[in-house]
Amino acid sequence: GKLTLTGSSSFTGGTTVSAGTIDTTGGGQLADTGAISIASGASFVAGTADTVGAVSNSGLYDVNTDQTVASLTNSATGTVDQDADITADAGGVSNAGTYMLG
Repeated sequence: GKLTLTGSSSFTGGTTVSAGTIDTTGGGQLADTGAISIASGASFVAGTADTVGAVSNSGLYDVNTDQTVASLTNSATGTVDQDADITADAGGVSNAGTYMLG
């Protein structure tokens, strides 16, 4: 299934996408320090400019608008589809999977 987030979130914990899709295109924003974990076969669509914690991707991280991340780790099963800017803080970017620049 698909969950579309709208508006800012006061939730400060991490977000795990185990299956399906979370989509922030409707204006959804996560906590600046909240980590995002995307499992194999799942997807996260970054459709609203946002700052988040560490992103760990084994599925699809679809970046359609500017994102600032504490770090980005793309595993061997992961795909990053980058169609906007990603700014990685001190943790940097680690890629072992597929990384597509739009």
